[in-house]
Amino acid sequence: MGFGFGSTEFDSGLGTNGFEVSLNYLTGVPNPNILASSDLQLCFKGLQKRDSTTREKSIGNLCKLITNEPTQIDDDLVVMSWCQMYAKLAIDDSKRVRSGAHDVQSKFVLILGRKYAKYLKDTIGIWLAGLFDIDRSAAKACKVSIHEAFGNDVKKVGNLWKIYINQILNYSLQVFAVEDKDTLSDERFVDRDESQAKYEGVLLGATLLFVQMLNKLKEEDIQVREKTSDLILKILQEDRFEKLFSIPDPYIKKAMYQMVRVLMTTKQASRLVGDQLFQRISASAIDGLKLSKKQVVNPIVYSGAVISMLDALVVLTKYDESIWISVKQSQESLLSILQLGSLNSNPVYYEVLSSLLSLLPPFESAFKNIDPYMKILAKDVATEKHPDFQLRAWKCYLKFALTFVSHLDEKYADAILRTLTAQVVKALDSPRPLSKPILTEFAQLPKFSSDNADVLVDINSGILDSLPNGEPAYPDLNVSITHEKQFSENFVSVLIASKSDLLEVLLASAVDSLEDEIGGEVPTLSLCIIDIYIRQNLILFKSAVKDFIAKLPNYFSSENIDQPLKVLVDYSNSKFSTSGEISSITNTIFLKLRDSQKEDSIIRIISHIKDFSIEHAPDLRKFLLERSKGHQGEEADNEDSFFKFLTPKILSNMYENADTSEKLDHFVSGCLKYYQDEPILKFASETPEFLKFLFQSLDDNDETVKLLSKLELHMQNEEFKSSCFKALISSLESESVTSGLLARTKDFDLPTWEEYLPDDLLLQFQNDIPQSPDTRMAISNSFGTGLFLFVSSALTDHSSNIDTALPSLMRKCHLYNYILNEYPELAKKKQALAVQLAVVGQMASDYVFLMNSPSQSIEATSSSLQNDSLELVRPLFATLSSSELLLAESSTSDAAEHVFRMLENDNLYIRYYYYRLYQQLLLETSEKEKSDGQSFGYIDKISGNPEKVFTFLNCHNDLLVSDQLFKLRNGTAAGLSGVRSSKDITTKGLQGIILLNKLIDLDVDYEIPEGLELFPAQRFMMTLNSLSNWPDCDAAYNPEFNPVRLALLEFVHNYIKGIYYVCDSNYPSSFIEKVFELGVRLCLESLNVINAGDGTLELTYYTLKTWRLLYHYKDQIESWDDDKDDMEDELVDLLFRQLESKEDNRANYLVNEIWPRIFFDSVPARKLLPQYERLYPLIDSESTEIQRIAVYLLCKLIPTVQDTLVVEATLDKKRLELAELPPVLLKYVTVSNAIEYEEETKVNRFLWSWYLILNHFEGITQQIREKYIYQLGDNVIADFLTYLVRDIDVMRFKVPLASDPTYVSDYSVIDDHSSLEPEDELKKILVNLLYMMMRQVGGSTIQTWYSSIRDKQLKQSTDTFVTKFISPPLIEDVLESLSNKGKIEDENFKIKVNRAINEIKCMCEIDDQTMEISVVLPINFPLSQISVNGVSRVGVDEKKWKSWLLSCQYVINFQNVSILDAVKHFKENVESNFENFDDCAICYSIINAVDHSTPNKVCPTCHHNFHSACLYRWFKSSGSSTCPLCRSKFSFKTHN
Repeated sequence: MGFGFGSTEFDSGLGTNGFEVSLNYLTGVPNPNILASSDLQLCFKGLQKRDSTTREKSIGNLCKLITNEPTQIDDDLVVMSWCQMYAKLAIDDSKRVRSGAHDVQSKFVLILGRKYAKYLKDTIGIWLAGLFDIDRSAAKACKVSIHEAFGNDVKKVGNLWKIYINQILNYSLQVFAVEDKDTLSDERFVDRDESQAKYEGVLLGATLLFVQMLNKLKEEDIQVREKTSDLILKILQEDRFEKLFSIPDPYIKKAMYQMVRVLMTTKQASRLVGDQLFQRISASAIDGLKLSKKQVVNPIVYSGAVISMLDALVVLTKYDESIWISVKQSQESLLSILQLGSLNSNPVYYEVLSSLLSLLPPFESAFKNIDPYMKILAKDVATEKHPDFQLRAWKCYLKFALTFVSHLDEKYADAILRTLTAQVVKALDSPRPLSKPILTEFAQLPKFSSDNADVLVDINSGILDSLPNGEPAYPDLNVSITHEKQFSENFVSVLIASKSDLLEVLLASAVDSLEDEIGGEVPTLSLCIIDIYIRQNLILFKSAVKDFIAKLPNYFSSENIDQPLKVLVDYSNSKFSTSGEISSITNTIFLKLRDSQKEDSIIRIISHIKDFSIEHAPDLRKFLLERSKGHQGEEADNEDSFFKFLTPKILSNMYENADTSEKLDHFVSGCLKYYQDEPILKFASETPEFLKFLFQSLDDNDETVKLLSKLELHMQNEEFKSSCFKALISSLESESVTSGLLARTKDFDLPTWEEYLPDDLLLQFQNDIPQSPDTRMAISNSFGTGLFLFVSSALTDHSSNIDTALPSLMRKCHLYNYILNEYPELAKKKQALAVQLAVVGQMASDYVFLMNSPSQSIEATSSSLQNDSLELVRPLFATLSSSELLLAESSTSDAAEHVFRMLENDNLYIRYYYYRLYQQLLLETSEKEKSDGQSFGYIDKISGNPEKVFTFLNCHNDLLVSDQLFKLRNGTAAGLSGVRSSKDITTKGLQGIILLNKLIDLDVDYEIPEGLELFPAQRFMMTLNSLSNWPDCDAAYNPEFNPVRLALLEFVHNYIKGIYYVCDSNYPSSFIEKVFELGVRLCLESLNVINAGDGTLELTYYTLKTWRLLYHYKDQIESWDDDKDDMEDELVDLLFRQLESKEDNRANYLVNEIWPRIFFDSVPARKLLPQYERLYPLIDSESTEIQRIAVYLLCKLIPTVQDTLVVEATLDKKRLELAELPPVLLKYVTVSNAIEYEEETKVNRFLWSWYLILNHFEGITQQIREKYIYQLGDNVIADFLTYLVRDIDVMRFKVPLASDPTYVSDYSVIDDHSSLEPEDELKKILVNLLYMMMRQVGGSTIQTWYSSIRDKQLKQSTDTFVTKFISPPLIEDVLESLSNKGKIEDENFKIKVNRAINEIKCMCEIDDQTMEISVVLPINFPLSQISVNGVSRVGVDEKKWKSWLLSCQYVINFQNVSILDAVKHFKENVESNFENFDDCAICYSIINAVDHSTPNKVCPTCHHNFHSACLYRWFKSSGSSTCPLCRSKFSFKTHN
């Protein structure tokens, strides 16, 4: 079965079983038709296709078929076909095909077992060659397939090389001797480059297979039989095999040289390789070293081959060195490859090269000279950059040079030495010191000398000739020095390593040269060399160095300062220096520099002079003391000099000059670095501001902590301890209490704290405390409106500095509180202080409540102080009963006595906050006593003290329905009946109604006794009449009446919520009517007062709260309708007055919290429409709550505004042109890179602007929608969509549909705020915005953005998220919109919706024929387009039909038209198409039943229409071509 290539001895190919197996594409091709299985036929046919993709698919299908039906391959025809096919597939162009082929081969072996053994001979060479595939993944796949086939048995796999040795060698022989690129590839279908690459890949595999086989012969001592030996010789003697040494491919070249090394190191080498064959191999190997001048060498690729090439030459040379003489141009060939150098392959390159050079025959017989080799080695040492390569290169170079320098004549020896000297100079001229290994190699440089040349002497001469101020130069060597200082230091290091006598010569010359240059030019080189000797600590030359240092001051001049100073510093840090000596020399140098006004130079470096003592430098010491007074701290080096000679005065001067935080930090660093107990401790004691700075910097600077720790070891020093404590407390005036600060408190012992802690904390702040509490606290505090019991209208001066003083007081109290908790016994001694801390805690909570945007730090301090101080106080009152607390009975508790005394304090502000604490203590005591069943019979005893009564009632809401309060209730009500004058109303009346409000503030959570009557009806009517008259008093519109108005509003509120709701049955209806009437009047008047600018925030709060309650009873209020419009107008005015306020505290928050509920169902939206534009600027408010209310109100108004716009735009096209989104919103829609790091209000502004914009899209026309999208711009929309999917984190976030089914589509700016945590609300609005973007923008804009996502993971996650969470409600919205389909349906046109597959079918009946289209929504709608498909077409040609479908799809996907409108558009197309057609006069139909055509033939006489098919049947049946109606001759005329 020859195939016409090569000699006939190879005609059998790889086959051993009587059928052809070959690698070429011409022969040994299996016939799939002989296979029994059709599936196998299909697979094998696919494997023979030219398309690699088809082959890849077919090999995969074959693999699956064998896996699923293994019996199908148990057939000799199948096995033979596979053996033939495997030979082609294993060398396929596609690595996937090759890998798949190896996998199938493995399955054949694994499934058939022994049955396949004889066929394995045909394929083993192919299989094992796959191990050396040029593609690593394919090679790995082959290795895995072999091991899997033999059960991962390493021994079995290893035996393959022994058992099938001849078949393996035969494979390589076939590749080398028979195949070429023309036999492996058909150039009709493959270009030459691809065929060449394929051939070289096969060559490489065969070569490495052969090398591996030789390795096995070498390592495993396999017996070489005659046939095996013949095969090896045939390969080695093959001309094409020898030519592989010269092939350009570096991988094949490397493999060939590896083969030489393995072959020549086997035991059978002498038997396998005779002299003649050895000469042929050697000649080919040497010839293969040549590089074509045109050949471009890739260092990365070629680096793997160069070592193997040299290694092979070493083996050949060891075998017979005469090859370098017998082979022509061997020197040129070797130099050719050596020119490449190491190519960064491996440092061992130079060891192999050195071995080769040492084995070469004597140069005088083989080469004329060694100069070319020296030049190459010189280039190598000059170009190598990696230290290991560089070291090995120098070893090789020096070894080679040393071999010949003493054997060559003087001319050649001198040339070698000059070249070597030049390279050594270049090596010394490095920006870095020479490595120790290089110095070790250079230690042998003294050996390189002759009569006319000496490497070290010549280099030394270049330096000596340049002394004292020149630059070393070597013009004879054509080398210039770049790094003068490092060159000199490296040379000295070489002299030290080589122990050269030149060391003494160089130093002596440098010192002597200085003598001649005093007062002349700057001796830079001489000083540099001497400095090197000093830094190298060459004690051997101590005498010479000491003599030089003594004269060092002489070498200073105005031009030469820095270098001698460096020598001085280096000398002080060397082994030459002594303390007294260096200090004296430094003083002398200072005097010389001072004369030339250059003393600053020595100040800069003095701190670096080791063992310098200021006592031995009196002139310098005097100068430093004077200089520190005016020191400005510009230079850090000068500061170090001052620190080295610390005195309290110098420290004080330096501290005063440290006027920036950076300089202060440096000052602290210097104090720590040069710390001395006595001067620094004295300075700190005298400078509390410095200690204060240390305390304030504890958490910012570790050096501060270390310095303070050193100082605090001296707490026994009373002066320092006092200064330290004062500094600690003073630091709290502007800084928060930090963990670092608290940690320092432990440095003061208990007696110290007892001594320094204040007994009366508030006394220190008495000038800052106001006369009464802030009335805004009536909105939210435990006393409620009871706060007005502590507000006197007689007080005219309400000014105070409490807002400024309180933060500092809070921080101090935080610290004191911490101390008392740390030392419980101290709390017992300082009980009054402990109580005051709790009182300040109450003040702090109110301060934060009223503060605009309090910082987290101040909030944390307030919360910690309030909670921790109460914990501290509770044990002090634990033994007191309610009776003792209420009646102020005698007690042994200092804390209680302090509280009782302060409850009578003249300052109402202080009294109020003590009552707040008092109420807390009383409440806790009462709760404890309730469980013990104690009685409350002491109520009457406190009835004369309204503050105490109010406090008691606040603690006992359950007693409000008790008979024990009957007397108190009646007395309070009776007292109000007689109050009529303005003065009485604002004093006694206010006090009484506050108490009355508390008495009727019933808690429905407690059991209400049946038939409860709080007041006698007649008595209470009198009280109601009196209260109703109060708004008519003279002071009704004065500021002092506002608390009364507020209390009356609370009365109305409490009466309705308490008496009317719980126990009104005993009172006539006139009671509640009167209360309702009073409430309406109060609300209207209060709104007027507030809008006039005379109201207060607390009045606003109670007015809104009461109005909201009255609204629920509006049907029972006769005057409601009369006053409603006025109140609503006032509410709108008040809304904007409140929202446009700059206040942003919690009190305003509680007021603003009421507005959404008022405008949700109480005040109609039409009232706000005139103020619509005023709401938009509020989006930019600094208050989140104001923003929220504005968004809420705008969401209510936008639908009305947009409806008006749609109507106006429909009627007037000019109005359409003016339609635009609010500009104020467009300002904030751009995505910022740092949006997530912005303040909360800015993030809200950004998101809510988008939310409002998308609300504008609801219910508008397509034209307006397109204008809006154009206004926004595609880039802004795309950026926002990307921001949404990233911030939602679509890869991980799961929408909580189980707990909130409408999570995606419904977001409420008010309801979600109250029900969700802030981060959860943020996540929900992001999801909702994504839903709204998909719903309102949709179409091509969304699809364009989606297709532009480059991040594949983000794109996939977006698709998954949208498909799962966004698309379902969107699709449901679309399908739900079809509920209005009745508008376009009629008897001939029907629409059907299939929700299971999201499909809408539109069917049009025409003469019993159905025209049908389907509209299908994709599961990831709107990321993918909605498809419109034609189901059945009748009566319209294909072109028009497609245009209808495309038109529908276009308007849906690109114009965002609704599906219902698109369907209507389709229906109109159908109707307009058939409206001009008459029925066919034969079949009486428009649509033909057979071909679904329309009547397109017209009789020219009677003008009736006919179908072509109907006419054809008529003409055929009648036998004539006349009109069926008029019988005239029919000439065809097409219907228009």
